[in-house]
Amino acid sequence: MNKSVFELNEIEWWSNWCTLEWLNDSVYLFHSNVFKEELFNRVGYLQGANLLPNFLELAEQKIEKEGACPSVFVFKEDKERIKLKDYKLTDELIVMTLRQKINGFSQVTIEQTTQDKIDEWCKVYLKAFYGELSLYKHVYTILNKLLENPHVQLLHATLGNFVVGVSALYESKECVGVYCVGTLPEFRRKGVATSILKHASEHAENLGKPLVLQTFLADGVQKFYEERGFVKVYSKLVYTKNPRFA
Repeated sequence: MNKSVFELNEIEWWSNWCTLEWLNDSVYLFHSNVFKEELFNRVGYLQGANLLPNFLELAEQKIEKEGACPSVFVFKEDKERIKLKDYKLTDELIVMTLRQKINGFSQVTIEQTTQDKIDEWCKVYLKAFYGELSLYKHVYTILNKLLENPHVQLLHATLGNFVVGVSALYESKECVGVYCVGTLPEFRRKGVATSILKHASEHAENLGKPLVLQTFLADGVQKFYEERGFVKVYSKLVYTKNPRFA
């Protein structure tokens, strides 16, 4: 399958979280004055893109204005073709797709998130990924908009009477992306994420579409996904200008 199918799913999903601008028909820019990570402040491109001579300058102006460090996501096979002065290799984004069925855990229940559970979804997400709740207002606003998006399905996992994990599915024309798979630290290693992935895989299978996800190499969970039947399709190198934690 063409990489652009998976790329466009990801671009469409994250455009709900930050500002998306297309510099031409195949080069895009994300920037945010809320989220400061590379994922939300980057320039990227579709396979075979015609890269503008000044695409980096345009990206840097927008992103630095937001108070963030600009990043460029480069397909691994293009690393010799694209020269990035003053940028440091900071991570690798691995794109994976499912190749076999996943077994879940009967004690974990997966449900579609509705308005009455948005508060809990938001808190679990922030505790899982940030360890604190300072971005609560921003994420809560995003989630309420996502509830109205027909391409999005928010999910939460319960263990006992507690919401302990979250995720989201984004359905595009040719694939289903699973994003924001997070579990509260104190409930990890209990099958929560595995059960979420099983639910996602069944949803994608029912639609007759491949399931795709992305993970940063630095997060150290690639092996976790591989053990559950995901295989690497391709990866993108993350280069950051003046990274905060170089």
